[in-house]
Amino acid sequence: MKRIRFIKVKGKIYHLLGMYGGHAHLGLPFDVNNDVVKSCVIWEEQPFYYESEFSFKDRLFVKWCLFIRHLKTDVFENSDFRHFLDKIW
Repeated sequence: MKRIRFIKVKGKIYHLLGMYGGHAHLGLPFDVNNDVVKSCVIWEEQPFYYESEFSFKDRLFVKWCLFIRHLKTDVFENSDFRHFLDKIW
């Protein structure tokens, strides 16, 4: 499974759904349905930072987002956390 990528645009962290030729599709970091909330030409949205350029605080927020997304159910109502609990009991 591919790791979810994040990007920081104008001080707000988004889930990077796709970037094609500079046109970015961004979603909310906690949304497991991967809805597009912002579609833009990324070069016009300065400043933007890739995940490798994040500060320590932003990296912690990304880890928190990944944890919350892990606990939430996805579009097929499957959650790794729920299956983990089934294996324990």
